[in-house]
This record gives sequence, C-alpha cells and structure tokens, in this order.
Amino acid sequence: MSISDSGKGYYLGLLELTTIATVSKAKEKYKAKIILEGMFMGQKDAMDEEAFKDMLNVNGIAALYSVVRSTLISISAQTLSHGTITLPMINVFEYSRNAEEE
Repeated sequence: MSISDSGKGYYLGLLELTTIATVSKAKEKYKAKIILEGMFMGQKDAMDEEAFKDMLNVNGIAALYSVVRSTLISISAQTLSHGTITLPMINVFEYSRNAEEE
C-alpha cells in the first residue's frame, strides 16, 4: 500500500491484492493467482492520512476482493469443464480487526 498527497486536496492510495486459489478435484489440480491493483481517493478535508489508511485497509481490500472473486468465477466457468472456482466471502472488517490484535 502506498499513500500520497495529490496536491489537489485529496489523498491517493494504491493498493495491491494478491490472491492464490488452489483446487483439487479427482486427479486434476488447478491453481490461480490473481494480482489486482486499485487506486483510491480520499478528501483531505474529510479525514487525516491515518484515517484514510485505515479506510483503505478495510474498504479498499473489500472492493478489490469482490472483483477478484467475480473474475475468478467468470474465468473458471469459461475454462474448466467441471464448474467454477469460488472463493469464500470474508468479513474484511473482522479480519482486519483480528490481524491488529495478533
């Protein structure tokens, strides 16, 4: 994650999410790796940089993860003969809170 000041009254945040899914069915094994980057903006007069970073950690990851889930379902439905690879839904807020406690 990187955060910068746009110089125009808002923060810019670049977030990268790497997701790896491995599925084994019968004698077949599939592995998918998706790297997705997202650019997010936050108004400086609405929050400080730390608040923007906190929001990016939760909302940015949730947004990117939903895109990764739907992309993987779509690609696997078009290429695999046995169905789709589906990632589970996760509660990013809860995950983030648990990661901070550890």
